[in-house]
Amino acid sequence: MERAQIALRLEAFAVCMRIKSQTLARGDIADLRGSALRYEGHGDALSRAVGDLCDAVDRADSPDEARRAAEQMIHWIDATNMPTPPGQSRRDIHG
Repeated sequence: MERAQIALRLEAFAVCMRIKSQTLARGDIADLRGSALRYEGHGDALSRAVGDLCDAVDRADSPDEARRAAEQMIHWIDATNMPTPPGQSRRDIHG
């Protein structure tokens, strides 16, 4: 994983935690969107997911909707942090 991907992933996680704790500052979403655009070539799926989070928070009518979007992003980050098990393509082990 490249440093740019790690930086964007951690920034997105930090913003999600601010959303959940209702301490989001006025420019946090704009800053996160800018970071996603800056790192877009390093991790397309991550940049798209961050862009989707920013759009969802911008469209949110209530803090609960924004919190749900943040929880989905945290779940996505957790899922992508799982390493690929070695030997997953071995037919003698997995049939």
